[in-house]
Amino acid sequence: MRINIAKKFVLILSLLFFGYELNAQVLWYGDPNLSVNDNFRHLDPNGNSNPSGDDCVDDPNNPPFVTTPIDSEFGKFWRITKPVSRKRAEFARTTGDVNTFTPQKGGTYYYGWRWRFNSEPNLNAGIAVFQWKTTDGGDINTNKQNYPYTMSYDGTTLSLNAFGPAEPNWNRPGSITQRRTTLWQHVIPEDEWVTFVIKVKVDDNFDVVNNRYEGYLEFWFNGVQQTLSNLNFNEYQVVLADSDKRAYHKTFDGVEVYPKWGSYNENACDFEVITDFDDMRVASTYLEALPSGSIGGNPTNGLEGKYKIKHSVTGKYWTVDTANSNIITADEISPNNNSQIFEVKSVGSNGYYNISCTLTGWDAVRFESINVYPTTTATPTTDTNNTRIFEFVSNGSGAYDIHTPQTTTGRYAYDNSGDVNYTSSATANTKWLLENTNALSNEGFHRNSVFISNPIDDEIIIDGLEKKVNKIEVFNIVGKTIVLKNVKGASSIRIDANTLISGLYFVKFYGEVSIYTRKIIKK
Repeated sequence: MRINIAKKFVLILSLLFFGYELNAQVLWYGDPNLSVNDNFRHLDPNGNSNPSGDDCVDDPNNPPFVTTPIDSEFGKFWRITKPVSRKRAEFARTTGDVNTFTPQKGGTYYYGWRWRFNSEPNLNAGIAVFQWKTTDGGDINTNKQNYPYTMSYDGTTLSLNAFGPAEPNWNRPGSITQRRTTLWQHVIPEDEWVTFVIKVKVDDNFDVVNNRYEGYLEFWFNGVQQTLSNLNFNEYQVVLADSDKRAYHKTFDGVEVYPKWGSYNENACDFEVITDFDDMRVASTYLEALPSGSIGGNPTNGLEGKYKIKHSVTGKYWTVDTANSNIITADEISPNNNSQIFEVKSVGSNGYYNISCTLTGWDAVRFESINVYPTTTATPTTDTNNTRIFEFVSNGSGAYDIHTPQTTTGRYAYDNSGDVNYTSSATANTKWLLENTNALSNEGFHRNSVFISNPIDDEIIIDGLEKKVNKIEVFNIVGKTIVLKNVKGASSIRIDANTLISGLYFVKFYGEVSIYTRKIIKK
């Protein structure tokens, strides 16, 4: 009891020092400098307590264990080792003695982590490496899914899976495979670091009007938002929306839901499985959930600036046609012609934007009555001006779907034989390239050129900056900004660290089209 009280006292002091607020963007961080039980409820080692037939028999003399090795690039990380003759080795729940968080029904959260996998011999059958698990509260009939969604790996292919509800409960014979639909798959070799961010709205309510659950999932792999689908489904499918980037699904089940990371399945019994985890966190924004060292476009910020908007197929540019109060596509007139230059302006905090004409006499672009045209409405508008509010959805290749996220039906800009119109869904003809009018910043920066002193003492030394880096932010593990500096044009900077207490910090580099984060330790 004395130890727990002391830990909580230290936590309170650290939160006071960091200026922690209830609306801090980082809700939980799995800190490998603390113990397992400081971060998680426990390491779940139990597989079959009452095995039968060919079921795996847990060897009580050879339990799973956790270590915290050092990676040359990412620093200290979590390693779970599941020996042969064990079915399970998982971190269960983000409710530790020090770092603690419980997802609530109705809440929307971003879960991010870096992951690496090894097995001996090489795995050849699918096992669960992440579970969104449920608790039935003592009544199995409240538990219709048992795990609303999971990630599985077979030594070659990683899959994101969703499971629909069953009656009277999840354990209906044969229901697991019947209720499964695969949202995403990707070939990933063993022994390779990759990063994930899952956005989940936790909900089990059913929207009768739109015939879908109100809960949903979105998914980013290595910093790029992924297109989702219904693969290999039987009796259940999710409802896809937003260019198939969102999967509406029942994400709350039983009386409580919680995450589990590690390895689990009968198929794992004959293998030693090592799962590595780094930068594990829960946040209220995508950027704060994105693991350090990831490079990826920012879906909620960072697109502000002046661009030429070029069609990915025809190569024609958005152009203000003043005579007809319209926006058309045309060949490039000249590098600085304002009729072809548009400014993207952030509106609100949901990754929404206005598109503003830079040509004198015009301002906000509007999608209405099938047409895309300039108006004199001043920008930024209110964040509810639905036909003038836009979202840029990246397809991972540098092109964007430009659409109106607040309208009741989809409105996606496309090139209609020289006229910019909109259609109801994303197609190959709705892809646009943003050409920054500053030629030095239309590509991402090279992270390998950046040097950061680590660990640090009295200052943070950063060398090798490029002109494509605009600003640098230093923040702590609860997302509190400590330093924010504009560095455009600088090749190196020095940041005073004398006021920082010992611990873990993050340095984030902002470019025009990419973001990169590194961890540092203050001695």
